[in-house]
Amino acid sequence: MALLLVGTVSVSSSFALADDKDKNKKQKTLQDYCATLDDKNGFPALVCTAILNISNSIQGLQDQITHIRLVQFPQTCTTGQVMTGIDNQGKIICEVSTSISQTSAIVALGHTSITVDYNAPPNIIQASQTVTAIVLTPNTGATVYLNGTQISLAGSSTNNAGEFSFTIPITSAIPVGNYVVKVTDQNGRTGSAQFAVISAPPPAPTALVQLNPTSGPAGTSLSITASGLTPNSGVTISVVPPSLVLSTGTTDSTGQYSVTITVPSGGPTGFIYQIVATDSHGITGSAGFTLTP
Repeated sequence: MALLLVGTVSVSSSFALADDKDKNKKQKTLQDYCATLDDKNGFPALVCTAILNISNSIQGLQDQITHIRLVQFPQTCTTGQVMTGIDNQGKIICEVSTSISQTSAIVALGHTSITVDYNAPPNIIQASQTVTAIVLTPNTGATVYLNGTQISLAGSSTNNAGEFSFTIPITSAIPVGNYVVKVTDQNGRTGSAQFAVISAPPPAPTALVQLNPTSGPAGTSLSITASGLTPNSGVTISVVPPSLVLSTGTTDSTGQYSVTITVPSGGPTGFIYQIVATDSHGITGSAGFTLTP
């Protein structure tokens, strides 16, 4: 009877035992086969024992080498990847994390909303939206879209870690609304994020205050006219400093208020005092009066 070993020699290797009478013996591991042999089998038993000892020694040595390599040369995976194994050279095997789709990237924004002053010229940059995309394909081209329209960026490619960063200038040429930034690489990995552009509130209206005269000594009869205030609103006329109320009243139907006061004494001369008009809605205005000797 001829004995055949088919396959590679290792403890867990599977092989076929065949003889001239039966070609369909069930496959066994080498360890299973050796367990069926004893001293009565003579040479085959000795061979099996020797092969098993050698295989176990080699496996133990490989485990030690791998352990030494990992201890002496620590290794880590790049962002978005996890270690899934160790190769026969003792190097870790990294793959994209199972929590992240093989076709998905992560896009992070510096601002969730940006306020724009639409009274400013459209060519003035008021803010920069920073964008960082990770888990893209390393060292490959990247394309950026803003609300579905491709935008041109210099140096549009990922780094060795599959990361890509850039900024989008924000000016008053960009209308109010929601914007989606989409980043995709040449291998189809894609990610997106959304931010809002909102309008800055308009500046508060300013009242016009006119004085007659604009300078004079204490005791001068000073005519004050404030316009551009809220119609039919309470109004206060004061001097700053020292924040002294000179008059209170109500504006007319056009938002105007006029009063004549006597310039008080006690303040240093040669100083410009601000005569301030403020209505009950916060609209205010001022004009300077110079106190002379």
